[in-house]
Amino acid sequence: MNKLYTIFSCTIFLISLLYPAQKSYADANCFPSYALVKFTGNMSYDMKIALMRQNPGLLITDEVINEININEMVVPLADGYAENFEAVARAFRDEAAVEYVSPFYVVGTKYAITYSNEFFVKLKSSGDVKLLKELAAKMNILSYKESEFLHDVYILKASKTGDGDAKYMADYFNKSGYFKYAQPNYMFTPEVGSANQTDSVNDPLYKRQWNTHNNGSILQGSGTPHADMKVDSAWTITTGSPTVKIAIIDSGTDTNHLDLKDNILQGFDATDTNLNNHNSYPRTAYPDDGHGTCTSGIVGAKGNNGIGIAGVAYNCRIIPVHVFYYIPPPFPIPGYPSNIPWSTSAWFVNGITWAWKNAHADVLSNSWGVPDTLLHYPLFVGQDLIVNEAIFTAVDSGRGGKGAPMFFSSGNDGGPPLWPSRLPQVIGVNATSMCDQRKSPTSCDGENWWGSNWGDSSDISAPGVRIPSTDMLGTHGFSSNDYYYFFNGTSAACPNAAAVMALIFSINDTLTLTHARNIIESTCDTVGGYNYSTIKSSGHWSKELGYGRVNAYRAARKAQATLIVPPTAVNTNIVVYYDKTTHRTVLHYALGAGATVQVEVYNILGEKIGVSHYENAAKGEYEELLNDGTLTAGIYFARLLVNGHYATRKFVAYKQ
Repeated sequence: MNKLYTIFSCTIFLISLLYPAQKSYADANCFPSYALVKFTGNMSYDMKIALMRQNPGLLITDEVINEININEMVVPLADGYAENFEAVARAFRDEAAVEYVSPFYVVGTKYAITYSNEFFVKLKSSGDVKLLKELAAKMNILSYKESEFLHDVYILKASKTGDGDAKYMADYFNKSGYFKYAQPNYMFTPEVGSANQTDSVNDPLYKRQWNTHNNGSILQGSGTPHADMKVDSAWTITTGSPTVKIAIIDSGTDTNHLDLKDNILQGFDATDTNLNNHNSYPRTAYPDDGHGTCTSGIVGAKGNNGIGIAGVAYNCRIIPVHVFYYIPPPFPIPGYPSNIPWSTSAWFVNGITWAWKNAHADVLSNSWGVPDTLLHYPLFVGQDLIVNEAIFTAVDSGRGGKGAPMFFSSGNDGGPPLWPSRLPQVIGVNATSMCDQRKSPTSCDGENWWGSNWGDSSDISAPGVRIPSTDMLGTHGFSSNDYYYFFNGTSAACPNAAAVMALIFSINDTLTLTHARNIIESTCDTVGGYNYSTIKSSGHWSKELGYGRVNAYRAARKAQATLIVPPTAVNTNIVVYYDKTTHRTVLHYALGAGATVQVEVYNILGEKIGVSHYENAAKGEYEELLNDGTLTAGIYFARLLVNGHYATRKFVAYKQ
């Protein structure tokens, strides 16, 4: 009976979200357990407690109440006030020291969600700003301003003495039908993708980096030799260009780290109310604050400098962007995590947009997501629309209109990929073990407490178990020294893959996002023994690993081949590559205009053993099969003739 009542009452609440008639603070359980109280100025802790004791709806005990941000405190509700939260807010209606009061919901066993007094409105067209102003005046909105980051998006602030809070107002503006959408500025606990343990260069820790070159040693977790991203081979082509910039959208980066500082550019702290800052330094309250420093090191720790590790793209530049931090649980729940990540819709929007628009990032790495436990919660109703807006704008407009690739970790609970990683516009990254398996509780690494997410929206995969990386200096991060050997999760897989994209752009920065994405996806290795029979736009695909585990070397070779061959001369950047899985040798080239093309194959004695001829070949990319595995082992030469000009490449036929 109780279960039936809960389902029925939550259904009624969902209907009320679509057609708000009066203020409702019910949640899916179906009432809030706490109140978020935001104070207006600098008050002592004792003054805040004394003021909150005057509100009969707040349960003030002798236990310390934690602040989750400056002047924001989460307080348990007294008996009977969960069902009557409006009375709690009304009690502070005329209190100048309190800016707003919002319902605070605890979801499941480790998540929480609330909202501030701000809400976003997206116009259907720029001319609709007049409608927005009229409705704002009608509803006694405290203030409104245009977003400095998103086009035709306005940030409105609900007054606590007005007709409703930010959630109610967003629902009201949606119901009006005048606007594309409206939503509150959510405040919530994101899933940041890490699952950490509690316990060819001269960089001394490189021998631990199985993600770049796996030798199967005990030091690397006794995995399968060569089950890696072939980064050491890719480094024979490029170690990254200092003109290519990767934004690390995370918990901040230790900008003083000796293995990072040579590659770090000015950063941005979206959690700071002063949006003109260049401070991206993490907090130092909890070990997990080292999360962003670890993800930064995987991408861009300086290589060949005689210290620490070597990042996958160790000559590229890092833009650290601070969009979440860790706090103590602001509510006493047995078994709740010792600390939790905390962020808001606005922080993600501002951080993402600043990275591509102001800092001109070429690649954006995001080791975070939002769990379905929150997304299916009535406050979210499926996804965060304003963050989607920022993501889609970056993907469409970044890199001068060529498009900025956005990588997201898929999550670590073994379920379907999280939002935003499952959006088709972004590149979601699953995690592999050192045995080229999807990371699961039964994979060869022996870590039975977590597994990579996977499923129908999987894109690609990359190493995500026990990845050595930089850590916050001293004892602030995960370890007691400046490096951490066991960084885990799709949080590690995401920057591994993003760094390979940086290598691709280091070779050819003229690529569009569509073209670059095809390169990284189509060159993945279809490992793990999974079913890759599904064919998608970039090739064979599986639910477990998407297009497979990233191969940096194959991606780099294919990026080389995308450099255009002029119609009157053959460029030196044509590529011959060998696929060890299929034992095929392929010549890859591109024509800048229509041309007559001939491909010839010679043995070591100079005898022509094969020829293909094409009249009036159109502009575009081409692949010519040189050896399908039937050639006798030995050395051969491929000659490409374009309009009478030619170039020659040597290749080896291997014994099968």
